[in-house]
Amino acid sequence: MDSSSTPPPTEIAGSTLCSRCQDIPFESLFTGVQLGSLDQSEQLGPATQLYLLNQTIEFGPLAELWRQDHCAFCKLLRHTFEAHYGKSYIETKLGDGAIMQIMRTPLDLNYDCYTAVDRERVAFCLEFGVTGTVLRRAGKETGDEFAQEWVLPKVQLVLPDRDSNQRPLFGRAVDHESIDWGHLKRWLKACDCRHGQGSSEEGSNARLSMPHGNIQLFAIDVDRSCVVQLPQNSEYIALSYMWGKDQRVKLKKANAEMLATPGFFNSPDGRPSKTIADAMEVTSLLGCRYLWVDALCIIQDDEINLQANINNMDQVYADAWITIVAAAGVDADAGLPGVGVGNPRTERQMVANIRGLVMANMLQGDVDTINFSRWNTRAWTYQERLLSRRLLTFTRCQVYYTCDQDCNFREDLHVADGSASLTMVDPRYQLELENMDLFEVYATAVAEYTKRSLTDPSDKLKAMNGLFNLLADPFQGPFFFGLPATVMDVGLLWLPAGACSRDSKKFPSWSWAGWNGPVRYASKDSMGNLCECTVSQATLESSDNVRLCTNMKSPERSSASVVDIDGKWKRCFDEEMATIYYKSSDPERRQYQYPRPLIAIGVNDRRLLAQEATGVLKIHAMTASFLITEKHSNGYVVFLACSKGRHEQCHLAVFDEDGRAVGAIFVDSRIVPQLKSKKHKFLALSRSTLGRTDIDPSWDEEEQYFRSWSDVASGVPHAGPKDVEGDLISASGKVVNGKECFDTKSFSPDLFWPLFNVLLLSEPENGTVERLGIGQIHVDAFSSVAEQECIFLC
Repeated sequence: MDSSSTPPPTEIAGSTLCSRCQDIPFESLFTGVQLGSLDQSEQLGPATQLYLLNQTIEFGPLAELWRQDHCAFCKLLRHTFEAHYGKSYIETKLGDGAIMQIMRTPLDLNYDCYTAVDRERVAFCLEFGVTGTVLRRAGKETGDEFAQEWVLPKVQLVLPDRDSNQRPLFGRAVDHESIDWGHLKRWLKACDCRHGQGSSEEGSNARLSMPHGNIQLFAIDVDRSCVVQLPQNSEYIALSYMWGKDQRVKLKKANAEMLATPGFFNSPDGRPSKTIADAMEVTSLLGCRYLWVDALCIIQDDEINLQANINNMDQVYADAWITIVAAAGVDADAGLPGVGVGNPRTERQMVANIRGLVMANMLQGDVDTINFSRWNTRAWTYQERLLSRRLLTFTRCQVYYTCDQDCNFREDLHVADGSASLTMVDPRYQLELENMDLFEVYATAVAEYTKRSLTDPSDKLKAMNGLFNLLADPFQGPFFFGLPATVMDVGLLWLPAGACSRDSKKFPSWSWAGWNGPVRYASKDSMGNLCECTVSQATLESSDNVRLCTNMKSPERSSASVVDIDGKWKRCFDEEMATIYYKSSDPERRQYQYPRPLIAIGVNDRRLLAQEATGVLKIHAMTASFLITEKHSNGYVVFLACSKGRHEQCHLAVFDEDGRAVGAIFVDSRIVPQLKSKKHKFLALSRSTLGRTDIDPSWDEEEQYFRSWSDVASGVPHAGPKDVEGDLISASGKVVNGKECFDTKSFSPDLFWPLFNVLLLSEPENGTVERLGIGQIHVDAFSSVAEQECIFLC
């Protein structure tokens, strides 16, 4: 398809403008002009001032827009709002007095509109917001900092392909029925040129086809339409998709010879699911011969072959030249929209030709169509997205391309140069191994993964094996039932992030894999990181006596796991990000940011951990018993009901024998009746701070070591100053206002490490106990009644 000669998919007839739109300097807004002086700009119309001064201006009542039947630009805006919010929804808002606002926005996120000089090469779009009412996008609520429900509708300038070299990032007309394969090949060529990997036709991007573990991959030979052993060093494409239901054709021992017969997939009995058939066509169109698909390239009833592939998913997807993502539909018969006949994209552009300029509504971005797809809710697809080097994603809207070195392209935009950025970094879906400390990378992945659905709960760790393989070397140790063994004491501190119940005993209770529901790790405090704010108070061993962490008396000079005593680690402070991390002197690991110095786990201990089947932890630690009632705590104040009316995870207050609040514990709401009005045993895992401030009284910068807890508590110069409102600041940096989760009249908040991270234990059964909940209890309250004990936690 030649987009320079093909008419736009849906075009508004006529180019008449209303009086309001006649004043808009469209060409200047979209393409850039030389700036005039401020005095000159004051003599121009409001729309021109918007361009010159980067202001937001009011366009007019939203209701008037819906009454304009003759203005081409108003009709385009109406379609844009309807496509973005939904026609029926936006019509319910017309009587709310909404006033439309226009904002001029650069499409390149790297562009600084206040300092950039070369405006002639910058593409702008127009964003449209409203005042006087609230417009939200149904189904786009995320409850996090990404806030996708507030993304605004946009209109862009459309240019033919012949002009795109001079105007990168400007819009393209997208045919909803078919894909411009020449445009997609330009993406691949641009990516290859930027990163020095050569083009796909040359095959210079080939990697070893044998992942570690020495398994031989099978692949579909799309030229011969059968399954073959992937030749050594051959380039291949991988497919990431949803089964949704059982596959029409699968590779098994009994039919392996049949699937290896040339032409098999063209036969009536051999036709695979539509998504796989479409992926075969895409593979051929992109000039690649081999396609890897799990259903047809893993022997489904061969446990050895199945497990070997699952254990090496990191290499299967990382070694693929491209990963095709089927993000549309709900199963393997949905196909790839735009590929073949009879499966068009459902979202269509509307364009208007005004004053010789072609304008169109921007189609949905990759965040909308991919992040909110059914594909993105499945557990298995998470690591496939993270581990792939290049993703070619097919949606009901358009095709998107991303690579692990920040290329990002989409069908409705022309290819940008290598310095342009269209998508903000999202650590949930990008492995920021060099920009985030390693535990943050792991914690972010666990939080995202545990939100997802899994057909077979026994696959919960298998679906993350590839990511664990990738992270094992930086962490200098394996993952033990999903937790990093070298920071096991912190890995145990996962928190429920919603309804989270112990429905299966396939995995141990101390692992998040043993629970059904989303989990997270606490956010790090100012100037610190979670691991450095945590010091183990327990000695943890596997059932084969592999030491996982050791009790630390105090975070001081002698503690090898906290302070560098061998010259192998350097504590660093990033002033721009206000974060603390550690760097290793190991040349192979210098690029990583570590949460604290790590002690590597040896080869023999790794082997023992890999063979561990029971998941029983032998823990030498302090235990103590406390009372639990039905009273709740939100972390500061005790009250009688769960927050926000949801009764999923209860934050119960913990009391000592004198009825004083000493801490709080998270538990599944369903077990509260069996816990209330009884004393229960708690285990002290680690000691933690109440808070962190920009000045850390425990760290001696001059001597480069941590002071002991007693030194900090007794002599810290920062204890007791007043903040701007007159509240007392404790040594921990926390405002002391009588709303802590413990009784501050009896238990001092002026300790820098005043809390134990604790596990609520079940009653013993066959000599073992389970984790029922996690929380924090003040160290003085706990230590005064504690005893040392050996616990077997399963």
